[in-house]
Amino acid sequence: VSDEFRKSFTKLKSSQLRREILQKLVKVGGGWRTPVRNLDVPGVSNLAKVYKIRDLYLIWSTDLEKSEERYIQIIRIWDLLSQQHVARTVQRLENLFSMYTDDYLDHCRGVQTLGKLEVPMVWDVEHDIIHYKKDCRVDAQEEHDLVDTSYTMENSKVRESFLLMKFYSLSSGVAKHLLTASDGSEIDIPFELTDEEKVIIQFPVTSFILGRSGTGKTTVLTMKLIQKEQQSLIASQGLHLDGDDLSGLDEKDIVPLKDAGEGFVKQVFITVSPKLCSAIKNHISGLKRFGSGDVSDQPSILHMHDIIDDQEEFTDIPDNFSNLPHEHYPLTITYRKFLMMLDGTCRTSFLDVFYGELQSSIDRGHSNSRALQTFIESKEVTYEKFAATYWPRFNADLTKNLDASTVFTEIVSHIKGRYQASSPYISKLGRQDYVILSDKRFSSLNSEKRDRIYNIFVDYESMKSTAREFDLSDFVNSLHTSLVSEGYNGDLLDFVYIDEVQDLTMTQIALLKYVCRNFKEGFLFAGDTAQTIARGIDFRFEDIRSLFYTAFLSETEAFNQGSQQGKQVKLSDMFQLTQNFRTHCGILHMAQSIMSLLYFFFPSSVDKLNPETGLVYGEAPVLLESDNDENAIMTIFGEIKSKHGSMHGFGAEQVILVRDDATKKQIVDLVGKQALVLTIVECKGLEFQDVLLYNFFGSSPLRNKWRVLYGYMKDKDIIAQSEEISHPGFDRSKHHLLCSELKQLYVAITRTRQRLWICENTDDYCRPMFDYWKKLCLVEVRLLDSNLVQAMQTGSSADDWRLRGTKVLFNEGQFEMATMCFEKAGDTYREKWARAAGLVATAERAMSSNLEKGNAQLQTASEIYESIGMHEKAATCYIKLGDYKRAGMIYMQKCGASRLEDAGDCFAMTESWSDAADVYFKAKCYTKCFLMCSKGKQLFNLGLQFLQQLEDHLAENSKSLEVSAIRKTYLENCAQHYFVCRDIKHMIHFVKAFSSMDHVRAFLKSRNLVDELFSLEMEKGNFLEAAGMAKHKGDVLLEVDMLEKADMFEDATRLLLLNIIVDSFWSSNSRGWPPKRYAEKEGSLARAKQMAKKVSEGFYSFACLEADALSDMKRSLPSLNCTLLDGRKCENLFVEFIASRLILDVHLQSQTSEYNLELGPGSEDDSSCNDMVARNQISPQTLAYAWNHWKSIIIKVLSHLHHTDGPELNDYEVLYEELCCKYFGLRKDGEDGRYVVLNMNSSWLSNAGRNSLQQDGNRCWLDVLQCHSCAQSFLMNELSSVGLSVLKKLETIVQIYPNPASSYALVRTTLIIKEIANFLEEPEFSMPKSTMKLRSFSALCERRFFELVFLVWRDGATRSLLRILDSPASYCLIADSLGANLRPRNKNLTYGHLGRTTVLLLHAARLDDALISRLLQYLDNDSDWAKFFRHLKRFLDTGVDRSYLIKNFRTALNSTFYDVTWRNELDYISPICYVGLMECLGFLASSYLLQKGCIYGTKSLLLNMLDCRTSKVYLDSCLVSNSSPDPDLEEMTFLSGRFIFDTIMSILRNKNTLRDWVQKTSTPSCSYTAVLLRLVVTLYPLILTHDGLGNCYEATNILLKHGVFKDLPVEFSQKIVRVLQLQMRSRTRGNFRRALADAVAAIGDRMVVMGPPKDIASFQNINADMISTEDLGDVQKVMAILRPEEASSVKEEAALLEKSDGKKNIPKAVPANKVESTSEIDLSDENTPFWDKFGAFQANKEGQKDARVIIQFLRSVVRWMEQAGFTGKLDAQLLEDIRRIRSEFDECIAGMEKTACLTLEDLYSIWGDGENKLQTVISFVSSARASMEEDDRRNVQPQTDRAVEWTGCSDSEPDTGGSNEVEPLKEEAVAAASTSQKAAQKHKGKRKSKKGKGRGRK
Repeated sequence: VSDEFRKSFTKLKSSQLRREILQKLVKVGGGWRTPVRNLDVPGVSNLAKVYKIRDLYLIWSTDLEKSEERYIQIIRIWDLLSQQHVARTVQRLENLFSMYTDDYLDHCRGVQTLGKLEVPMVWDVEHDIIHYKKDCRVDAQEEHDLVDTSYTMENSKVRESFLLMKFYSLSSGVAKHLLTASDGSEIDIPFELTDEEKVIIQFPVTSFILGRSGTGKTTVLTMKLIQKEQQSLIASQGLHLDGDDLSGLDEKDIVPLKDAGEGFVKQVFITVSPKLCSAIKNHISGLKRFGSGDVSDQPSILHMHDIIDDQEEFTDIPDNFSNLPHEHYPLTITYRKFLMMLDGTCRTSFLDVFYGELQSSIDRGHSNSRALQTFIESKEVTYEKFAATYWPRFNADLTKNLDASTVFTEIVSHIKGRYQASSPYISKLGRQDYVILSDKRFSSLNSEKRDRIYNIFVDYESMKSTAREFDLSDFVNSLHTSLVSEGYNGDLLDFVYIDEVQDLTMTQIALLKYVCRNFKEGFLFAGDTAQTIARGIDFRFEDIRSLFYTAFLSETEAFNQGSQQGKQVKLSDMFQLTQNFRTHCGILHMAQSIMSLLYFFFPSSVDKLNPETGLVYGEAPVLLESDNDENAIMTIFGEIKSKHGSMHGFGAEQVILVRDDATKKQIVDLVGKQALVLTIVECKGLEFQDVLLYNFFGSSPLRNKWRVLYGYMKDKDIIAQSEEISHPGFDRSKHHLLCSELKQLYVAITRTRQRLWICENTDDYCRPMFDYWKKLCLVEVRLLDSNLVQAMQTGSSADDWRLRGTKVLFNEGQFEMATMCFEKAGDTYREKWARAAGLVATAERAMSSNLEKGNAQLQTASEIYESIGMHEKAATCYIKLGDYKRAGMIYMQKCGASRLEDAGDCFAMTESWSDAADVYFKAKCYTKCFLMCSKGKQLFNLGLQFLQQLEDHLAENSKSLEVSAIRKTYLENCAQHYFVCRDIKHMIHFVKAFSSMDHVRAFLKSRNLVDELFSLEMEKGNFLEAAGMAKHKGDVLLEVDMLEKADMFEDATRLLLLNIIVDSFWSSNSRGWPPKRYAEKEGSLARAKQMAKKVSEGFYSFACLEADALSDMKRSLPSLNCTLLDGRKCENLFVEFIASRLILDVHLQSQTSEYNLELGPGSEDDSSCNDMVARNQISPQTLAYAWNHWKSIIIKVLSHLHHTDGPELNDYEVLYEELCCKYFGLRKDGEDGRYVVLNMNSSWLSNAGRNSLQQDGNRCWLDVLQCHSCAQSFLMNELSSVGLSVLKKLETIVQIYPNPASSYALVRTTLIIKEIANFLEEPEFSMPKSTMKLRSFSALCERRFFELVFLVWRDGATRSLLRILDSPASYCLIADSLGANLRPRNKNLTYGHLGRTTVLLLHAARLDDALISRLLQYLDNDSDWAKFFRHLKRFLDTGVDRSYLIKNFRTALNSTFYDVTWRNELDYISPICYVGLMECLGFLASSYLLQKGCIYGTKSLLLNMLDCRTSKVYLDSCLVSNSSPDPDLEEMTFLSGRFIFDTIMSILRNKNTLRDWVQKTSTPSCSYTAVLLRLVVTLYPLILTHDGLGNCYEATNILLKHGVFKDLPVEFSQKIVRVLQLQMRSRTRGNFRRALADAVAAIGDRMVVMGPPKDIASFQNINADMISTEDLGDVQKVMAILRPEEASSVKEEAALLEKSDGKKNIPKAVPANKVESTSEIDLSDENTPFWDKFGAFQANKEGQKDARVIIQFLRSVVRWMEQAGFTGKLDAQLLEDIRRIRSEFDECIAGMEKTACLTLEDLYSIWGDGENKLQTVISFVSSARASMEEDDRRNVQPQTDRAVEWTGCSDSEPDTGGSNEVEPLKEEAVAAASTSQKAAQKHKGKRKSKKGKGRGRK
């Protein structure tokens, strides 16, 4: 339904008729159509329908509405009219319909029926249906290209326009209103919005809305606010509105509230104008009531709102944003009220300094009384006060060529109003920053003028400070400072709406960010910079968008993340409202012409928008010309002023606009009361039907500078370039006033809705603008004759004048014109009210310059107010006059009980304390009443009388609490008076009258009257309170005594224990550890236990535990461990802390020899360490265990101290805080933020902490943060100090020479050192002074780790090795060692360290991204090793590329051996390491052959490879691979075998080179014989496994030829060499296999054959273990075969490794070779069997450095040889050499001290080639032992035929080779010979190709 229908309907008197019409509407809406033609309807569109209802006619039509993705037919009800008006209305509708497109009309005419009813048709949106034939919204063109679109517009008056008519959905709420409304007044219900408005309202994020005057900005803001309210209701209550939903609400847009628990959304609407604020507040209130179904009467449109008295509007709203009740939302307030509320939310108020003596009357956070509000307003400097009071006092040289408005604008908007996001607390721009704005901003003020303005600003600030006044910028900047320092403590708002934002400065806008953090969607800014004509404001909308970006969004997490990633946070585009609802297109085109000039001349001072569009065509503005020199005003209104009531002159809807007050006065003198006259500033925001703009150009300060417009017209080709018109060039400094002039002109011409006349009394200055408009055809020039004058004038009724005077003028503050309106309306009451309000407004402006005149006007106003019964306003006038007594009397006598408090405030301001007290008592303001009674001794009795009356009165109402509070306050004030007078005797009299002892204590303590309080406590026998006094004095032991007397045994015990702790750790010369011994300690501990016994058993146990921990009694390690465990069980962190530190001390004070080092894997577990300590044993692991426990407590405490700013502590944090308090001797004070320090000389206090101590007598306290800071520093130092002590102790341990039993423990010790050093190097725990020490420890770790870990590897203790490698510290050591082992020439890794690292990585099967990155950093990118590591990582990660892994492994080893001159390398790979890597390569390559047949190896090799995780993974992949051949892998397998064969043969042919290699790279894990044996044992199984590599017999010949076997163990060599004695036909692979198996067994190993079950089944009578491929996948089964004694431990180890590393590619561990711990055997002991000595010597030989042990061994050997008869079998010369060296050594040792030790170097210096000779002796003894064992076997078994012995099979037994072929012996021998020959030729060729390479040179 339309607004016109609503007005017509509500005028109906008959309720029956109303119901009948509504029923008809419902029927029409439901599809009913009348078959009767009610009235002939003219027109051709057939859209308009007329239905008769009694004597009235309902006019309606069908229309379209677009909803989401469809169009739907709707019904528009246009009006309800009598018959005589129908035809005209229908004709106007036909004119409107003629503008519709044919497509649109066809859709409107469409009919769809359902039975007899019409139902709306619906269309999906496939394309937009064009509404009008040509859209009258003209696209943005050139500024001057204004197209005439009148034929597409409605040609009617704006007020009658159908296109601008409001429509409302006919919901139940609207129907309810229509039935109940009593008149045609407007109602606040949601009307239909334009599509443009709907888009903005539904836009979900923060928006910026620009729109010129009349485009509906405020409508959009209010409707969006109401929509959010409705969404809030739906989200929180599930409310169903039954059709009363507000326009624009979409269910899908409903977003749940962020804090749904509150149940409502917090919204605030802010505007500068009090009038606009009041109107919006009423409008929103009406919309809310409508939305909730309340259609009660709306506020009358004749309600008068005195904007001068803004106090009335917000008296019910507190000056505070904290806990604002729900009913206040949505909050609609002025910006000034917003500042007051923000100020009330801060802890300190900006206004406090201005209240002075009135401070005591202020109730913070609540609205102040009228008296206080009026007083504070008098302290504010507005522009009017600035211009009248300050401006004349400035130096004339400074103000020259400057006006007050410009200067005030610069001060407010730029110097004090420019927001700086980087420094929001800086309240002003510096001089330099302000002056350079002339360069940065397109400004008319040059630097010289800006410098003068800044000087004026400095003088202004000084004057203002002297006068104790402030301006709004001071207020705003103070709030910024407070909010930055204190933070915002009020309720956070969800949405903020700011209307007319152009009236605010940047700093004022920036305050909004504190109250609403919903930056993404919580703000809506609306305004128009074309209307910034307010004094002190210089604004562009682009500035606010920039501000929002820098000051608002910059604080969000998304913004910061985007900035870090280089992304820019995008602001939403500004919305532009372009459809104007106020006026017609003629006016809009003229307004756009003004904007075009602003865009051209001042592009930076106004936002460029698309041109406004209008839907109504109107007549062009008229330029009035007179044919004589008579003043146009005189022509229009005549020389004789009309009498009151005459209809001659302008009506209530017409106005004359003039430039300023002076011109206004002239015109008012001329026209009298014939017309309303306003200035342009006064009319801002107002609307009139007709406007006469008078003499705007004639009174312009620009004068003839308006001619600059001709330059613009030529530039835009509006006039020809050739046209000779003189005009100045545009100069911004000369023409700077043009900007404000154009803005004022814009405001003036946009005040009209219909007609605009422009009249000038001279054409000197207006000509350029008139020519401009004429050229654009925007104006009509008319001669001012009598006909025109008559057409201009319209009459108005008394109601029109009353309405105009109230709604438009009085409520806008235009009291003078409002007075005239009321006078013309004959409304005396309103006339007097307006006159009085005008006098008040005039007085406030005049007070600054003419105090006497201002006071007279206020006096007159107060008398008028009293005469019409407006006593409160009269009282306000007296307050402004300073006559507080008179004001108080009026409040008291005339304004009723509600204003008694104001009366009291007025009396208080005159210091009429008695009157004020009396009035306050009547007003029930009891606090203020008794405050007055406390003002002097003579008033005390009056106060007692009031107190008695109050107690009697309240006793009847049972309000004893209020009585107590009042009594307490008053008696305290009296006592305080005597205290100030030092009259303690009378003071105590009042104090004893206090109602409670607590009050007495509080009063006396606050005044430091300790002795008086103590006396009172003792009088009453309050021992507990006496203890409190002792606490206050700082006497701890006295406090303990008093607590004990008060039976507070628990508190007494805790305090005594705390005192003992302080004396133990922090007394003089104590540094916090170790605990100090003193005589009284044990007695005090016994007393503590005695008191604890009286509490409870549990507490007694607690006290005993702490007392034992603090005791000086000597205690054992197990006892300390028990205390530690008890402390943990009881959650007593202090006991844990002390006990763990004592255990640490035991370790640190013990000798190195006391540490148990013979420990294996698992000894580092907590349970194992616990068990050791319980057995009174220590080890490096138990030291680490104690350190870690103590350290963990320290770390947790430090973490707690770092993060103690949470809301409250959890249980664990409470424990840490208690530990700090106990250890450092702290007590909680009464305040949460500080601790009492029991010993102010404690060493844990830093200098800063000591300086921060606050002392009160003997008591000192310290801020919690300072306590935490000092504790942190102390604990950090302690952590570092103790950590270094632990490292030093471990350093001495790790340097002990290792043996097989201790090697694991020593490796673990290096890892412990690394872990502790890494921890102490972490940034949060590192201390600068210990950096170098920690680096030395790390270097020691790296060196010793590789020395020791390869001992473990050499000994075959793979289980231990894996346990070590699974430690994060070992992985870290491997990574850290890389940079320390580089070749000097190219900074690549040394080959030695490459080998060591590769061995460990292969065993660990762990290579993460970080480690490989570091590895590759020290390798050439294309090197063989770099490729190998990449493929190793790929294989370990994915299990693929096996062939590439083998290939790159082989090429890496190949290049290392053949391409490097190892003699030139400082650190080359050791032989034992290289052989180990070749073994691994061979095993990996051979694993592929398991698919085809058998492979050969040894037990030790297989165990090592199963323990090596990489090879185990590789083996598993081969076992599960499908049977299809892999040519690449097959080729790589053979090439790898070939490479290993050639390499071993090359090494064995050059034994001397091998010796040199061993000697150069000698380490404890490497010896020449061991390497040689490994090479030979690797060679033979390789030849047997790979066909085509060579012949075992030929290889044996070669080795024999090069003397290899004489350096090998005799028992091995004899069995191998013996095969060469076989005849050629017996030289089969089978026979060699058997010989090899026996030889391997002879040296304590076993040969192993692996292959498919069917293949290995054919092997018989061979001294080897058979492992099928099925068994190979089962580690436990393999262990049962190879090492049955350790098979049971496999499960345990597998579980351990799975727990330590979850990588799925790493296999479960297999048990390592078990190393038996060899007891230390004395070689000189005659009772020890020789073979035991020999075994012990061999076990410890590699690590042996003591020459005496070697000599003792040689003695034992010679003695054994002599006894066994072997002396003849050893080389005689060697035997003689041994005897000689023994003798020389004995002589040498005799001359040395007993404690001296000769080293191996000393021995070999006197025994030439001693190392090789020693090895020869060992080989001889080993060979003799093997021979003796063989003889023993022969004695047991009968001698067999040699052929049978070496053949090992009968003629019928097949012999299985590597290819699974069975051949006769003869054929095998031939094949072997052939293969050997080919292999020799191939090898020869290969060696030739290697000529000149490093390894090939000798």
